[in-house]
Amino acid sequence: MEAMVMDQGLGVKVDLAMVMVMVMIMIMDMGTMDIVMGTTDMDMDTMDTVMGTTDTDMGTINMVMGTMGMDVVMATDISMVTCTAIVTREEGSVMGPPAVPAAVTLTR
Repeated sequence: MEAMVMDQGLGVKVDLAMVMVMVMIMIMDMGTMDIVMGTTDMDMDTMDTVMGTTDTDMGTINMVMGTMGMDVVMATDISMVTCTAIVTREEGSVMGPPAVPAAVTLTR
């Protein structure tokens, strides 16, 4: 009598995780723009001409790009286990790895 048993197991585990965080802050502050045109006085009696002051103040121009951060976390975990046992009942012989207890039990 001849019997053949083939036991094959395959386990695959794939774990993929990706986290992306992107933060962008932009602040633009255009300061004050102040233009003052002074006064002009003309007095014909004394022939005195006063041209007032002209003041131009562009103020402050402040541009802040702030923080731009990009954080990427990527993890991959792959586990693979394969176990194969071939048992042939022929004169009590066992083929396969000796550490497979199911194969030894089937031949007894």
